[in-house]
Amino acid sequence: MVSYSPPAAKKAVLQDSAQPQGQWSTEEYDRVNENEFLSALQNPLSTFSIDVDTASYANSRRMLNDNYLPPNNFVFLLDVSDSMLASDKLPLVQGAMRLLVEQLRPIDRVAIVTYAGAAGLALESTSGEDKAKISKAIDSLSAGGSTAGGAGIQLAYSVAEEDFLKEGNNRIILATDGDFNVGVSSSGGLTRLIEEKQSQGIALSVLGVGSGNLKDSRSRFQR
Repeated sequence: MVSYSPPAAKKAVLQDSAQPQGQWSTEEYDRVNENEFLSALQNPLSTFSIDVDTASYANSRRMLNDNYLPPNNFVFLLDVSDSMLASDKLPLVQGAMRLLVEQLRPIDRVAIVTYAGAAGLALESTSGEDKAKISKAIDSLSAGGSTAGGAGIQLAYSVAEEDFLKEGNNRIILATDGDFNVGVSSSGGLTRLIEEKQSQGIALSVLGVGSGNLKDSRSRFQR
């Protein structure tokens, strides 16, 4: 077997072309396992997901059209670290939240927890009727610091538990560009915490924003 090593000058060109100068990306993606091939002869009942559970879809549509929705206990957990400064990150989240404020009902409650170098409470749980107070808290948000995401999640769950609605939708909505680099940050530890709280009736939704730093494994925390 003959091995080949390119000349030093050519090797440098190859290395430079693999990573453009001045462009860095720390995005991470979990391994994707492709579905195995299934023969239609042995699996004749396979179907498309679009055909599945149409009754649940129809029932949900009916409830939405009839405005038959339970009260919401929303806790927004917002990443306000340095990496969220870009226009397609924190400003985009703020714009989406302003649209939501107009849809809130008096029976709904909203709180805002932020995290950068540390976690903090930007808005205590507030009735959806007090739109001016909620909007003011949204407008006051700014980005700066490191990313103590683990501490932010723990504080958000604490806030959600204080105003838990037994017959309502208790949900933390995490908006981040991906990094958890201060405090509890391992995917395994966070997943166990989230699963425990899910069993107690507090769900989690994850909104990934921006580009260049997304962590695919973080988006899978959603429960």
